[in-house]
Amino acid sequence: MTSKIHLWDGKGAGDHRPWRKIAHTAQKRNAPGLLPHLKRMQAQMEHVFDLLDEGGGSTKLTPELCRRFGVDVEPTVVDETHYYVTSPQGEEIVEVMVDIASRGPAARILLVLGWLALLGRRNQLGVPAVHSQAPGSPRATAARTPCPGQ
Repeated sequence: MTSKIHLWDGKGAGDHRPWRKIAHTAQKRNAPGLLPHLKRMQAQMEHVFDLLDEGGGSTKLTPELCRRFGVDVEPTVVDETHYYVTSPQGEEIVEVMVDIASRGPAARILLVLGWLALLGRRNQLGVPAVHSQAPGSPRATAARTPCPGQ
């Protein structure tokens, strides 16, 4: 079993330059390309579920089944997700992301989303302070609310 890392960087300023050397896919600021990639990952997820169903045994992937079926662990890392979900392809990207995020881990299709541009600075507890929300809004208040016992 191997891992194929797919990296999609919305900012593209070089933060992920070291990862590009080992990534199976490394793209920056390419919303039109992310959608077909996500659809391929979704199709791979469906294929794995079909293999499990047709195998008649376990309904969960094990390392043994991964070797038998030739299934790799495939994380797709989407950093600066805001860039992609606000693109002209954004609505469809979100729809496919939700499907992969909810069912993909069972097929070893993982989705890691980075919202760094939206999170901004962190408060004294290390919790991201949401600057894009008006003061007093539920999200802005939640970001400033200390943990119980603090």
